[in-house]
Amino acid sequence: MKAINGLVLSGDVRSQKLVVQACIPFLDLSRHSVFSYMRDPNENPYKNDSEDDAKEKNQFYQRRIDTKRISKIKDFIRNSILDEVNGRRAVAVFPTAMILSYVDENTNYQIGGFVPLKFPYEVYIVDGQHRLYAMQELYKDACGFTLFDTEKDKENRIVKEYIENYKFNCTILLNFDLWEQSQIFVEVNFNQRKVSKSLYYDIYGMYYNDSYVNDPRNYIYVAHMLVKHMNSSEDSPLKGKIKMLGSGIGLVSQSCFAESLIRNLSSRMSIWRIDSDDNTGKPSYKYMAMELKAFYQEVEAVFRDIWPVDNKHRSIICKTTGISVMIRMLGYIHQNVLSDDICQGLKEANTDIVPQYKKVVHDELMKLYYERHRLFGLNGSYSKTGGKGIEKSLYRDMCDILSAKVEDLAEDTLSALKIWLSMYPDSGQPLDNEHYNLFITKAKANGDKITGYILAEVLKQVQPSWNPQKVSVFVAQEIERININL
Repeated sequence: MKAINGLVLSGDVRSQKLVVQACIPFLDLSRHSVFSYMRDPNENPYKNDSEDDAKEKNQFYQRRIDTKRISKIKDFIRNSILDEVNGRRAVAVFPTAMILSYVDENTNYQIGGFVPLKFPYEVYIVDGQHRLYAMQELYKDACGFTLFDTEKDKENRIVKEYIENYKFNCTILLNFDLWEQSQIFVEVNFNQRKVSKSLYYDIYGMYYNDSYVNDPRNYIYVAHMLVKHMNSSEDSPLKGKIKMLGSGIGLVSQSCFAESLIRNLSSRMSIWRIDSDDNTGKPSYKYMAMELKAFYQEVEAVFRDIWPVDNKHRSIICKTTGISVMIRMLGYIHQNVLSDDICQGLKEANTDIVPQYKKVVHDELMKLYYERHRLFGLNGSYSKTGGKGIEKSLYRDMCDILSAKVEDLAEDTLSALKIWLSMYPDSGQPLDNEHYNLFITKAKANGDKITGYILAEVLKQVQPSWNPQKVSVFVAQEIERININL
C-alpha cells in the first residue's frame, strides 16, 4: 500500500488519542476495513474454534447491512460517476467524512502536523458502512464486463476505473476505545442528524437513550471504567501502564483493553453480569475489578521475567495481542476450571476467596510458562502484527496447552519419554538420540501432544534432584525441538 498522509486535527498528544483527517483510496480501505458490529449475545466468547476469519467478517457484514439501502446507494454512485465523466454535471459522490477507528501503539504525532499513516490489518468503520459496502458491490459488478463491448460494458469500464482511483474523505479516531467511539457516534448520528437509534444497538449491542450512555448498566461504559480502575488502583499490576487520556506514559492500549473486556460482558455466556446490588439496588461490578486485578497479579507473578520493566516491553503480554488473549484466557479459566464455590465467592466480591482463585490461576498459567518465549516473546511465534487472526491462533495454542494432560498420553509414549529423560546426565550434555527418536516415533504413532508443561512434569518425576531453574532451561531448549519433530 502506498503511503497515505493524514492531518492531525485535534486530540491528546500525550496519550496519542487523536483525530486525523485523510483521503484514503477505495482499494486500500476495502482491504483493511472491518464493519463495526454487535457481538452475538448467544455466542460463547471463550470457545476455542478455528472458524475462518474471512467467513466471520462476512457474517459481521451481513448483520449490519440494509440491502435495500445498498441498492439505492449503488445506483446513486453509478449515475453520479457517469454524469461526471460524461460532463453532464459536477458531482461530489460522498463529500462528508466517513469515521474510522484503529489502534497504533507506536505513534508520536503532533497536532497540526501531516503524518504518514500506518494502517493495521483491521480498520473499524464507525460511521459510513453502507457507503463503502455499496461501492464494493458496485465495483464487483463493474469488473464483470464482457468482451462484446456493449454500451453497458463501456459504462462498466468507466465505473471500474473511477472507483479504482476514488479516495474516501475519512476522519480517523486514533486509539479511541469503544465507549469513546460510541460517544462520537451518538454526537454525529443523533445530535447532528436524525438516524434510527436502533442503529446504536446494532453496532454497540446496547439500547440508546440520552441518559443511558454513561449509565453503569451500559457494559461499554463499564469496560471503559474498569480500564481506568486498572490504571489507577494501587494494587493493580497495570497501574500507570495504560495509555489514558492526558497521560504521556503507558504501554497498554486503552482501546484494546476496553474492547477485550467487553467479551466478558456482552454475551449471555459471558462470565460477568451487571446485576443490581441487593442492598443499594444499584448496578454492582466491584467483583469484576477484584477478579481482574487478582488475575493480572498472577500473570505478573508467573511471567515476571518477561513482564514490562521501566515502561519497556519485554514480551507481547502488554501489547495488543497479549492483552486480548489474556483477557480471553481469564474467561476460559473462569468458565472451564474454577469450582462453583470460587465462582460464587467472586460473584459476591468475597475477598476471602481471592487466594483460592489466585492458586487456580497460577497453576493454569504455569502450564504456559515453559513455552512463554515462543508464545509471548518479542521474537516469538506470535510477535508479528496480524490483527484478530494472530490473536485467535495464539488463543487456540494456549487452550491446547492447558487442555493437554500427562495422564492422556498413551502408555508406550509415556514410557519412552521417561526412558529418554532418565538417560539425560547431570552434566547437561545429552546422550545419543536413540531414545529420543523412539519417544518421538511413539508420540507420532499415538497422536500425542507434548507440551512444555507435560515435559516438565514428567522430568520432575524422573529427575527429582533437578532444581526448578534447571528444569526450566531444559524444557525451553527441548520443547522447541519436540514441536518441530511432532
